Amino acid sequence: VIIGGIKRIGKVTERIVPFMAFAYTLGAIIILIINIKQVPSVFTQIFGSAFGFRAAAGGFAGAALKQAITMGFKRGVFSNEAGLGSSVMVHSASDVKEPVIQGMWGIFEVFFDTIIVCTLTAFAIMSTGALETGLTGVPLVSAAFSHGFGAFAGKFVALAVLLFAFSTVLGWSYYGEKGMEYLFGTASTMIYKVLFVAFILVG
Repeated sequence: VIIGGIKRIGKVTERIVPFMAFAYTLGAIIILIINIKQVPSVFTQIFGSAFGFRAAAGGFAGAALKQAITMGFKRGVFSNEAGLGSSVMVHSASDVKEPVIQGMWGIFEVFFDTIIVCTLTAFAIMSTGALETGLTGVPLVSAAFSHGFGAFAGKFVALAVLLFAFSTVLGWSYYGEKGMEYLFGTASTMIYKVLFVAFILVG
């Protein structure tokens, strides 16, 4: 897929991304429906943590404020790359007749990823009480999903992460390819692609 270039990457991701986004979103909604009675307490916890005394006291402490801002930027870039400038390379390779349409897709992907997927994930975690387990990352999400899917939750989350990661690797391979093309010319891109795939195996 990577060696095939942007057209091959586009064909693969246009099949993977909608499927994985729909499946993961549906799974999170099912967890939320199962724990619908916990939604008011989730809102209370979110707003209490954001605007409560501890948050205010932490905000006045410069180090805490700096840490909050730093973590916000890290999570924003990790979640949707907004402001990073990388997605421009992929959007500019599209063959839409009207550039505004592609720009709107760029805006929508940030909205969907951050507002829909991340919020549903947070609600799934908080409504199931998985936050109290002390787990972080993928194990935390697996613990939340296990409240609705049992032992299958681990496999479901693992598959979702695999698909999200695979599409991310494909996208970033193209960013690197364009960087190599800019620095060393078009002839260098095939060498880069081969090295990129080899280092995926090393990783």
